[in-house]
Amino acid sequence: MPHEIGLITTIAASLALATLFGFGAAKLRLPPMLGYLLAGFVLGPIDGIVGPKTRAATSALADPAAVISDWVAQSADYFAADVEVSMEANPSDASQGRLAAWHAAGVNRLSLGVQSFSGRELRLLGRRHDAGAAFEAFSAARQAGFSSISLDLMLAIPGQTEWSFHHTVETAIELEPDHLSLYLLEVHRETEFDGLM
Repeated sequence: MPHEIGLITTIAASLALATLFGFGAAKLRLPPMLGYLLAGFVLGPIDGIVGPKTRAATSALADPAAVISDWVAQSADYFAADVEVSMEANPSDASQGRLAAWHAAGVNRLSLGVQSFSGRELRLLGRRHDAGAAFEAFSAARQAGFSSISLDLMLAIPGQTEWSFHHTVETAIELEPDHLSLYLLEVHRETEFDGLM
């Protein structure tokens, strides 16, 4: 189930950070435990940051769609009717059934962690998907009803060429996403990538 928890990395991140930095649920007029659940969504997968309350919140996520649905229902009085509920997912985790469940639960913006459309780059990054799976996830998300889809792409992958980067960006644009996010690869010391840089 760890990949299920990792799917939900940002939902109203500003509220989660406000909770962590002392504004708390009472000052923000949030439903009980909502601030801690949000902090768990944002910080749960990050080693060394999760406190006991956020650890409990994230470990309880046996059914992310149910938690999202409950959160959206509990939050209806606190946010505008057109509030953006965003979720990040890996293409390999974005099955038609999961996408439909997340959309039905109230998620209305999906960010797919495509990273690259180069098979070599995806293998180097240790991703579980290939370009074909990214296409399928995008198409399945549209079929599930998502009208706002973002693709996350990565720059500075070891061995990435100008051509492969342009190919990835052009391929992403051809899909007609609603948003593209470009990130630089972060390499931490004593990791697999540290020796490649």
